[in-house]
Amino acid sequence: MIEIQNERNNMKKITFIITAIIILSGCVVTPPNGVLLDIEYFKENVIIYDKASNATVTFSTIKGFQKRHGLHKVVLNDNFLRGFINKKTGKKTYQVYNVINYGASGSGSRWKHFNQANYQRFRLGGMKFISATTIKKEEDCTALPLYGKCLYTEHVVFKVDEELLKNIANSYTPRVPTESVWQYKLIPILGQNYEGKLFVAEIRGLLERMDKYINTMTTEQKAMMTQLSARSNFLQVPEPLIKAPSASLVLQVIK
Repeated sequence: MIEIQNERNNMKKITFIITAIIILSGCVVTPPNGVLLDIEYFKENVIIYDKASNATVTFSTIKGFQKRHGLHKVVLNDNFLRGFINKKTGKKTYQVYNVINYGASGSGSRWKHFNQANYQRFRLGGMKFISATTIKKEEDCTALPLYGKCLYTEHVVFKVDEELLKNIANSYTPRVPTESVWQYKLIPILGQNYEGKLFVAEIRGLLERMDKYINTMTTEQKAMMTQLSARSNFLQVPEPLIKAPSASLVLQVIK
């Protein structure tokens, strides 16, 4: 009986410790099947869009991690990193992609119009302001009778330099991968700023996956790529895996 009581006491202590961790951290990152959100996880989950007829190959971390809310596991906002390689020149370009959902009454000032980003320059020091571009907008008023609002979605992107990303990636520590993040803000013409962050493991995972792609290309493949025509507007192409959210489910959470 004494041993059973001690076991119960130990379990209570463990439960208390776990609860305290949850309260202090604010939220718990729960990767699929308990997988650690480290470099290897993000690298293995990079989505690659590579058509033989295109001179640009696109890499995306959209499948890396999404924070979900409520009983219906609603994704309120999403952000991830995209990388592009020009197969003719080998030049790399990087872009932070954001999907921002919010409710508005449907008046003339319904859109926030995010047009600027402000981010940490990390070891380079200070903050940097850069132009942001909305490449897609969606309006859903199906839940207007229920919540008195329409759901508005803006797909906002901004470019980041490879030097910055490498500096961030080199700061990675495997101790607690989800503690290392890079933060930034999106600034709209109307309304409040949007604060975003990316895991350092996610950034490094994308960089390593892109390097692997280049290193595994044969000389013959590289020679064939010089005959392709590069697409000039690849940075403006919306992420194809993003599905429009349910207005009723999203507004229920953000009301």
